[in-house]
Amino acid sequence: MRNTNPILYGHRWRSSKAFLITVGVVSLFSEKFLYGFIVPILKYMLEDRLGLVSTRTQKLTTGLLATHGLCSLVGAPVIAHFADKITDRKYLLLSSLVGCALGTLLVATTPSLWALFLGRVIQGFSGSATWISSFAMIMDSMKPERMGQTLALAMSFVNGGVLAGPAVSGALYQVAGYWPAWSVPFTLLGLDFFARMVMIDRRRGLTQPASSPKLTATPKVQGQGQGIGLLSPQINDHENAKYSPGQPCGERLESADGQKAPDTSPDQAKISSLRLYRVLLVVPRVLVGLVLTLGQSIIFAAFDTTLPLYLHETFHWGTLPVGMVFLGIQGPSIILGPLIGGLRDRLGLRYPTTIGWTLVVPALWLVATPGQHVFPWIPADSHGEAVTITSIVVAGFGFLLVRGAGAFQLIAVTKEIENRTPNLFGPHGANSRISAMMEVSSNAGMVIGPLISGGLSEAIGYYYMNCVMSSIAFIIAILSLIYLQG
Repeated sequence: MRNTNPILYGHRWRSSKAFLITVGVVSLFSEKFLYGFIVPILKYMLEDRLGLVSTRTQKLTTGLLATHGLCSLVGAPVIAHFADKITDRKYLLLSSLVGCALGTLLVATTPSLWALFLGRVIQGFSGSATWISSFAMIMDSMKPERMGQTLALAMSFVNGGVLAGPAVSGALYQVAGYWPAWSVPFTLLGLDFFARMVMIDRRRGLTQPASSPKLTATPKVQGQGQGIGLLSPQINDHENAKYSPGQPCGERLESADGQKAPDTSPDQAKISSLRLYRVLLVVPRVLVGLVLTLGQSIIFAAFDTTLPLYLHETFHWGTLPVGMVFLGIQGPSIILGPLIGGLRDRLGLRYPTTIGWTLVVPALWLVATPGQHVFPWIPADSHGEAVTITSIVVAGFGFLLVRGAGAFQLIAVTKEIENRTPNLFGPHGANSRISAMMEVSSNAGMVIGPLISGGLSEAIGYYYMNCVMSSIAFIIAILSLIYLQG
């Protein structure tokens, strides 16, 4: 008799790692698409649809973008705490999708200014849930020995959302109008809903240590003549812990000197999130990885907050060219991202990341030079556009080399610790909480970036604001050279 059970139909491919990674990537693509979609058309929404004076546009743009990041920042730790405790992430993904749809509807209709902010609040919380659960699902499903390549390929598509959001909204708004432009995100949400309904997520506890790239080997560290592990032995007692394969988690963890390590039994510590943060946040490479994510997010948010208005005021560009200019920022990562990921698996993070940030430093400065009185040889009305576009493309190639480096470093350190002490972070591992740490760092940048860039742009001008961003990139380049895995 034919089996018509819808739960069992297609179980093999619906629960396959490749399909789960695909669903996770589609979800992340949608979230990033929605975040950047309003950037080129926000000026129209505020001034034409709401009738606000143009002098308020920069402050409101800063507030709307910072609100989204702040809500994601607040929601990430709470969402991650529960995400690591559930077996099937489908329902978390579906509920977050409902929130995204509701928030997008409020933003699109723009009935009032408070409704516009409320829509961004809902999008922020829902986007945080989407990012944490989707990224954790990708981490659970990828092969450890191909982590860099898989992450790079996945993030290339995700970066496509960052690029496609502004590009699609700017182009369609100028060519077809306001509501035809908004038909794209609603169609994307429908496809995302279908993909999340089809998937079958079945998580399993971490009963065996998994291999991880460039971890069991002993990478060279700058300034030392011999290879050492990714983690310094004096960083944390857990790193030297001995684990007997037959023991239940938490029964007996002994350090290398024979002393009993802190008990990890559910009754004693319940494998809390506090333990994970206490173990990881004393590792310099973890901290630098989070700083990389924070700095990149700050600079991207600064682009979103100030670049469209700068291009409009300096070159009198409309929404179509403003949307297309984001192609230069994100395009190289989309096209060449998997190649760079494969190089990371072989060469490590330090030198590619350092070179990337070194390219970003002068590019950020040059973007704002056209039309400045201190650079009369770069007038805005002649070859100033070429200078700005070229600088943006150079920055895009720099971001190609740095994108995802912080996440790669954090995942690598976590896998190292889990290999040495299985089940330390719980039966389902720590992937959701690791995703939350990256999400918090990224969203902190999404809050800080608009506030700093918008405030400085109004106070001292766009050029000097970009000089500050260039200085941030320079500091991160130095940290990358010193601390990242070589």
